[in-house]
Amino acid sequence: MNKKLLRQCISCRTKSVRDNLIRITKTYTLAGVKEAILNPNKYQLGRSAYICKTKNCINSAVKEKKIVKMLKIPAQLLERITPQLEISLNPHEGVKA
Repeated sequence: MNKKLLRQCISCRTKSVRDNLIRITKTYTLAGVKEAILNPNKYQLGRSAYICKTKNCINSAVKEKKIVKMLKIPAQLLERITPQLEISLNPHEGVKA
């Protein structure tokens, strides 16, 4: 019995399976410097936050500094990963059928 664990988006607070969310993890380098990694493998250790793969959730999380607050990282680290977040948007979002 393989049970899928649910994670909560820090922006819209909806719960979803981990595969449907973007994972951001705060880690430390060997020199002890904080680093934010976008969508690492599920075995990456460190404080993590999950965001939906939608433009609204990403924009809200960046604008309201929810990622900075949840991961307890400086705003400069958020500026480095923001372009990567926009690239990882769901390609089907906003497409009308």
